[in-house]
Amino acid sequence: MNNSVTGQLIWKDWQLNKKTVILSIFGGGIALAIICMGGTTPFLLGSIWFFVALIMLASILPGTVILNEKKNRPSRS
Repeated sequence: MNNSVTGQLIWKDWQLNKKTVILSIFGGGIALAIICMGGTTPFLLGSIWFFVALIMLASILPGTVILNEKKNRPSRS
C-alpha cells in the first residue's frame, strides 16, 4: 500500500491533520469519561462534547482537506 495512490493520499492527509485527529480522539475520550461519572448534568455535557468531537472528525476535517487542496492547486493559465 505504500506505493499506491490511496496510501500516499492517506499518509499526506495524516501528516496535514494529525493534530486535529489526535485532539478530537482525546476530546472524545474525555467526553466519555465525563458521561461515565453519572448524573444528568455530566451526561448532557459529555454527550455534547462527544458529538462536537465526532463532528470535527466527520465533517469539518474533510472539508478543510478539500479546501486546502483547491487553494494549493496550481492555477491554470
